[in-house]
Amino acid sequence: MGSLTRRPGLYYGWCIVATTFCMALVSMGARSGFGVFVLPMSAEFGWNRGTISLAAAIGALVSGLSQPFLGQLSARLGGRQLILASLIVSGVCTMLLALTTHILFLILLFGVVLSIAMGGSSLTTTAALLAKWFHRHRATAVSLNAAGASVGGLVLVPLTVYLIHLVGWRLAWVVL
Repeated sequence: MGSLTRRPGLYYGWCIVATTFCMALVSMGARSGFGVFVLPMSAEFGWNRGTISLAAAIGALVSGLSQPFLGQLSARLGGRQLILASLIVSGVCTMLLALTTHILFLILLFGVVLSIAMGGSSLTTTAALLAKWFHRHRATAVSLNAAGASVGGLVLVPLTVYLIHLVGWRLAWVVL
């Protein structure tokens, strides 16, 4: 009788990498697609492009300023809880953008709330989570995670353009 040796299966950490890749693809792709909404929203509301782009500029600032606080929260609560809560808030806020009728609503929702929520599931938070799963292949895991954001921009921005032409900008936010 031969000895029974366990054949190593797929390391569960790679499932975590696949999950963070998909999270980055969807969340960063939706955020990258904001510029596609500027013209249809400008046409509907009569806002100039600079006013609409102010929401994105505030969002970038708020996201950057909130990162240290979200990092502290991640250390206190754990990465999984913060990421899960952030993804839920991001999804709800993205759908709520379809209800935009006033520029202050857009600035508050996209520029503040959504930016903080997306910061909680950002590449820095997921990279810290992946660093706990990997020692030998850490650079590969973190790189695949970051590639998800680029693939999201590559795939979701053209998809968003198509959706806006197909169903309008409001329903496109809901689909994203």
